[in-house]
Amino acid sequence: MTEPGTRRQPPYVSYATLMSQIQRMEGEGIPSRIDKHFLVGMAGGTQNHFRYALRVLGLIAEDGRPTQLLSDLVEARGQDRGRMFGKIMSGEFPELASLPGNASKSDFFAALEGYGVKSADQQRKMLSFFVAAADGAGMEVSSFIRPTKARTGPRRPGTRRARRPSANGTGKTADSTGSSSGESMSDGLSENAMRTAYFNLLIKKAEQDQASDDLLNRIERVVGIAAAPPGSEAKQNSDQPEPTSA
Repeated sequence: MTEPGTRRQPPYVSYATLMSQIQRMEGEGIPSRIDKHFLVGMAGGTQNHFRYALRVLGLIAEDGRPTQLLSDLVEARGQDRGRMFGKIMSGEFPELASLPGNASKSDFFAALEGYGVKSADQQRKMLSFFVAAADGAGMEVSSFIRPTKARTGPRRPGTRRARRPSANGTGKTADSTGSSSGESMSDGLSENAMRTAYFNLLIKKAEQDQASDDLLNRIERVVGIAAAPPGSEAKQNSDQPEPTSA
């Protein structure tokens, strides 16, 4: 048990990791000291968290030597082991065990802050450890504090953003060069759009300087008015009958 007046933080090692080591001791026996040699197959950081959990729960002494409580836990079997561990957790951290049945995560994290835990990452890991230990002990836990499970179903389709009509009338977004993204102007513009753009270019040129006959003919061809071929007007006049004299 923790000495009166001390506020040790709850453990945040994986509950499954802790219980697997207890089960290992059931088969191999309990060593005289729980140290890095016994935990040789465990990552260094996890070793520190595991030994801290055993210390804070009164299962090993400060020097790593097992207590009678650890021996009792190893000797327990099945659901008895889970219930015993739940009682150990409740005795060491009564504020967590006494939370109401409808407690929220905010309530749980506020209780952790009472133990000096302010790191969001540590709070999340302690929450997972507490819920797993409570489940193993058969204790009721508020559904509002259970860790949120990752969504496994298909993603909901997002709302498609409507395209704004571009200046060229194709419904595609034009870039700074006037062509559609990833396309040349000839690929992105329809024939009518290119005709319109060409016509606007000719009109602009005609406004800037005096329009020549060639430029006017080009404009007429764009709008569908065929220019009269050279000499056609003289031919037309020659085909008309001459007026008869009175």
